[in-house]
Amino acid sequence: MKNIKAVLLAVALAPWWLGGCTQPSDAETAMAAVEEGEGHGHEEEGTPDVVRITARQAEAIGLETGAIEYKPLQHSIAVTGTLELFPQNRANVGALMPGRVDDIRVVEGDRIGKGGLLATLTNPEFIDWQQQLLERLSRREYLLQEKERKEKLFEKQITSGREYQLALAEWKANEAAINSLRSKLQLLGIDPDKVAEGRIFSRIPVRAPISGYVHKVMVSMGDYVEPQDDLFDLANNRRVHVDLRVFEKDIFKVRKGQKVVFTVANHPDKVFEATIHTIGRAFEDDLKSIHVHAEMDNADDLLLPGMYVEGRILQETEPRPVLPEEAVVREADLAWIFVQLDEASMEDADDHHEEEADMLRFRRVPVVAGEAVLGYVPVQLLEPLPDDARVVIRGAYMLSSELIKGELEHEH
Repeated sequence: MKNIKAVLLAVALAPWWLGGCTQPSDAETAMAAVEEGEGHGHEEEGTPDVVRITARQAEAIGLETGAIEYKPLQHSIAVTGTLELFPQNRANVGALMPGRVDDIRVVEGDRIGKGGLLATLTNPEFIDWQQQLLERLSRREYLLQEKERKEKLFEKQITSGREYQLALAEWKANEAAINSLRSKLQLLGIDPDKVAEGRIFSRIPVRAPISGYVHKVMVSMGDYVEPQDDLFDLANNRRVHVDLRVFEKDIFKVRKGQKVVFTVANHPDKVFEATIHTIGRAFEDDLKSIHVHAEMDNADDLLLPGMYVEGRILQETEPRPVLPEEAVVREADLAWIFVQLDEASMEDADDHHEEEADMLRFRRVPVVAGEAVLGYVPVQLLEPLPDDARVVIRGAYMLSSELIKGELEHEH
């Protein structure tokens, strides 16, 4: 206890790094609380500030333990925004040629890779192009031989140059028609080499230009579609980015490469991270704010375009010890956490409770707590803890109630 008081006194005289806890009165208050606690009933048993519960009780209250985390949350800019997609990560898919929808292979929500089949269309014109290609290919050998024959005759001055020029022009026109038809068929997704082998395709595929999810299906079986019609809406959610609004007073604090931490409504317990890559150069007239875009990897597909986000742009990179809000018990101007005691520490502190070795034991430890940021509270430890210390991150208030209850029972 003397060591703890020494630590508390040293902290009370040192500057505190948290913006919300700059005055030493918090540490002094914590020290006074420890001194006051020296006289409570638990010390008679040799275990001050220790609460004991069974494993079954811990499960019933949903108690969880975890390690102290380190995050740079001290200096930050509060921002809001939405999740958006870059234009190249979204696609409205239509048909290159008019046709009737013959088959639909996907439904909304399906994941599809780039080049995957979405639907097929039919149109007699598709067959006409393939027929024209076969006809042009069949004339190719004849026109080539005719050109070469007229060229030799012209060189020997047996025929006029006009006949050679006509043969050459006809051969070139046929080659141009072949190349044009091949290109058209390739755009439609038909392999011209297979057509050249004699295969005729009555359907053309509609394929995905990007990998992603099918956001909307805007066509039904049997619909006749035109090139200007949108058939499918695809979105690659993995490349979602954060579109934030930063107000005029904070613009000078923002720079490319800064980290952004944020939460969304459907995952309130998870903090996501992104990195600023683009800063807008024009004000929004109504709000006097600029758009700031931050990139992130959405590999787990937890985030969807259009989600509202609340976050912070971090101004510092040095991590500080933090704990979830539920881990810190606040009582007036004081703050406490509960640390699980292992068997070795309990043998040293409480040898006469060997019969309770099957119980879980937790010790209340005073801390100085800052303002919560995105569900985390910056904390300053008032006594050293082992690197592998397990802190109660859920159920701390229940343990505090049990401790107070035990103290009251002892007084009576």
